[in-house]
Amino acid sequence: MEIPIAKEQQEPVVLPVEMPILPVKGIVVFPFLVVPLIITEKSHIQLIDEALMQGKTIGIFNSKDPDVIDPGFDDIVVLAPVAAVISEAATYLAPGGVMNVFAGVLRGTMAQIDLSRVYLDDIRVIGHTASSIDDLKLMLFQAESDLLSPNRSVAAIGSLEAASEGLVALRDAVYPGKVVVFPNIRPLPVTAVTDLKETMPSVYAKLRDGREWTVEAENEFLDLMAK
Repeated sequence: MEIPIAKEQQEPVVLPVEMPILPVKGIVVFPFLVVPLIITEKSHIQLIDEALMQGKTIGIFNSKDPDVIDPGFDDIVVLAPVAAVISEAATYLAPGGVMNVFAGVLRGTMAQIDLSRVYLDDIRVIGHTASSIDDLKLMLFQAESDLLSPNRSVAAIGSLEAASEGLVALRDAVYPGKVVVFPNIRPLPVTAVTDLKETMPSVYAKLRDGREWTVEAENEFLDLMAK
């Protein structure tokens, strides 16, 4: 991304794809102006020191709530099955945030989490049960033997334009399964696979038992909806 520059500058300023972000409050910073900043928070001072040592550009944003020094993160996904990491990650949750313990944590693992924040700050902690290698082998065997059909989890489909609608439907449990978003198709609102009987009969005809998604149904769907 390029930003406008003064006439006396010869080369445009090219912003890096990633940069450290410094939250500020009670101040307006304009481009190409020297503005004194009073930084007192330890984490912010460390951020500046590290950026200067590594020669990085620092982005500056105004905090939404000036009274909150460090609001934390709205979404945290923990991919390390380590109790200490899970405990520390929980401390970075912002009010109303969600932490997903996604990695295969061994059964019986205990992590210290302040659950009073569930009702004080409206945070949520969700997770997935651990699966052993034998569990994964069994699942693959059942899928390959047609004893288990992962396609049954597909309950609705839509285009990229309907992604936000799909997230709301997922949150509100509108459908009894997953909402699959196809990015490279023409606009399509979130549609239950069972409703394809009226809107796309040729796709519906290739569903298994009129409700289960299949490879054949997907190929027909993509042929119809290709941009």
